[in-house]
Amino acid sequence: MTEAPARSRREVAVAAALVLVPLAITVVVLAFRHWYPTGDLAQAELRLRSFPSHPPLVGAAGRIVSDAGVQGNHPGPAFFWAAYPFYLVLGRSAWASEAAVAILGAAWVTTALWLVRRVAGTAVMAGVAVTFAVLLGGYGLDAGTQLWNPWMALWPFTVLVVAVWAALTGRRTLPLAVAAASVAVQAHAGYAVVAPALVLSAIAGVVAQLWWARRGADGDSSFGDLGAMTPRSFGVDVVVAAVVGALMWSPPVVDQFTHDPGNLTILWQHFTSPDEAVLGMGQAARITLRLLDPFGQWITGGLFIEGSLWLGLAMVLAWLASMVLAWRRRWWDVVRLDVVVGVAVAVSALSISRAFGVVVLYLFRWVVGLTAMMIVATLWPVVRELWARFGERADGSKVRRVATIGAVGVLVALGGLNTARMVSTEIPYQNSWAQMPELINPIVGALDPEATYDVRWEDPLNLGGLGFGTILELERRGFHVGAPPQFSAAVEPHRVIQPGQADAELWVVTGSRTKAWRATAGVEELASFDPRNAAQRAETARLKSEVADELGAAGIDYDPDAPVAVYLFGTQDIPKATFNKLTRLTELGEETAVFRAPPGTLPAP
Repeated sequence: MTEAPARSRREVAVAAALVLVPLAITVVVLAFRHWYPTGDLAQAELRLRSFPSHPPLVGAAGRIVSDAGVQGNHPGPAFFWAAYPFYLVLGRSAWASEAAVAILGAAWVTTALWLVRRVAGTAVMAGVAVTFAVLLGGYGLDAGTQLWNPWMALWPFTVLVVAVWAALTGRRTLPLAVAAASVAVQAHAGYAVVAPALVLSAIAGVVAQLWWARRGADGDSSFGDLGAMTPRSFGVDVVVAAVVGALMWSPPVVDQFTHDPGNLTILWQHFTSPDEAVLGMGQAARITLRLLDPFGQWITGGLFIEGSLWLGLAMVLAWLASMVLAWRRRWWDVVRLDVVVGVAVAVSALSISRAFGVVVLYLFRWVVGLTAMMIVATLWPVVRELWARFGERADGSKVRRVATIGAVGVLVALGGLNTARMVSTEIPYQNSWAQMPELINPIVGALDPEATYDVRWEDPLNLGGLGFGTILELERRGFHVGAPPQFSAAVEPHRVIQPGQADAELWVVTGSRTKAWRATAGVEELASFDPRNAAQRAETARLKSEVADELGAAGIDYDPDAPVAVYLFGTQDIPKATFNKLTRLTELGEETAVFRAPPGTLPAP
């Protein structure tokens, strides 16, 4: 073993450790927080529990609907397959799913730093490590530990960007780029344009450089210098990448040919014939610029897009100026990074222009990762220029030593801030999952372990979150439970309970509809829980009255028994104050009761 590879590995390990310490500490802290996944997180863990007998073939259920009204899923299950071994080894618990997410994130971060070290050296890797630490803090506990599909695409996309850059410098990273792109696209359909475009740009870029070098048209051979890369070796990489892609996409292809309609068909129909107007390039450009705010949401996170358009524009102008500097200085390694960032930003804007519905940050959050890389691409040539001009006057070894100490100090400080930020954050949807033990524990003794239960719900606050949580917890405890066919995308086909298969139905009912179920003959109430105190119940009544008046003034009819999400995300015409009140209603919660009923029972009118 030579010293150089060993030193490189040590540097990468130290940088990765400094970035990831907050994530490791958070996972340890989470081991002492017992919680009950609900909603999307319950659906995600159900997919992990499907292994090995029913390995998932498609991704998480989404707001994806075929022309015939059949709910679809995000494209693929790659991140579930990647998470399952860690989930299995760590005990198949809710915490095991969190730890699995953290482990996968750590692997992606380390891979990206390793690639940067190979391409640009230790100094640039240190700068990227600092940006990754900031990015990790912006992602927070949610994206760091929660098995939600939009989060699972973030770090793979970052690795994709770095792997494409590495490929353009002659490293044989095309197969890795294809793997990272596949994970990102399969996790969330929003990446279906930008990720393949980056892979294609890597192929086109390497081919162009090989042609340029063969032609000998550049006086400075560094432009076409791809190291040991040759047309033959690149051809091998293309074949390997194709095999990697084929293997990773085989589960969705199997689903396509074994289900009618296949999920790929549902995705195609949903995105090619939207029932809402698309955003268009003007709004997409504004969204992209706001996400590129260098002081914005790559640092702060959030639910909606809140960055400054003007600061984002200033960021782009500064980046373009630095790219001109790099081009004039013939710093082709920087220029190649600029090309990758430019392609990614341009295609991101194009992708966003085709989106429709309510605009929330998680739909396009990959752009904040591009903000981090754009900042690196902007500062790198500036620092390089300063060194070229003034470096001869300085003691090089002393400057490098001071810079190293400074970078470590910044990473340690960010580590402390990120740790405090992450460990003080509540596990998402606490208002929902905190109710689960109050509902599940009392009913377990009343259920027949040999019976089959069809779990159904009326849930205006949580989109059925408590219902999915009930399925997960009862399955974890050995009961045979499932859901009606319309929830096949969410619970997977093998958990669907067809009419006539259930011995009884379990209804998880939230809100005023509990009164109707209590008045229904033949129905047995097994448990109930109201998370509110008297003052909070009064607040709920007041907020509902105010929301009804405010929505009525906006021309929107308000039904308090309808899902709150219909109003939160079904229209963009809600005043912000009203939106906040609806959000507060979900935070307060309402009484939830669990009823056992004969199959086919309908509540009293």
